[in-house]
Amino acid sequence: MKISKLDIPVTSHWIENNERRLDGNPYLSGAFEAKVILEKLPVKKEPLQELTKGGMKGIFNGPRFSRNYVNDSDYGIPFLGSTDILAADLSNLPLLSKKKVISCPELLIDEGWTLITCSGTIGRMIYSRSDMKGMAGSQHFMRVVADPDKILPGYLYAYLSSRFGLPIVVSGTYGAIISNALDNHSI
Repeated sequence: MKISKLDIPVTSHWIENNERRLDGNPYLSGAFEAKVILEKLPVKKEPLQELTKGGMKGIFNGPRFSRNYVNDSDYGIPFLGSTDILAADLSNLPLLSKKKVISCPELLIDEGWTLITCSGTIGRMIYSRSDMKGMAGSQHFMRVVADPDKILPGYLYAYLSSRFGLPIVVSGTYGAIISNALDNHSI
């Protein structure tokens, strides 16, 4: 069992701020230790939602939808699942019907987004590449879209995937999904 650092004890204040969760994950994952260290830094910190496009609209999951697959690339768009986002070779992805994607454009992925798995294995993260642009994506990974006027997308990804950002992201895990762990997170 991992023990929290004795110089940063778990306090009732932490439990109150974490919706009174009594499971150990948020406290033993290093998330609160990271928050304490970050709070002590004498630099300006911004809530994540203020650094994303459209505030909280810049942090979202793809919608749930019925999947209509096709065999012909003239009628389909490559479809990324949560394990596919980590693959180097995206040439053999299933094709989702173009009609489905046209009726649900929020399925489309763009270059420079941070993609975070939020079901199954939680917290695996990638920076979407240029070859992912225009592909469709499942609801099983979150999209974090940086506002480039406020923060460079690569910097945001680097922070979220760092030893400070990742524990905070993963601390929002309930069962096998990430809830809104990023809602109140500051950078």
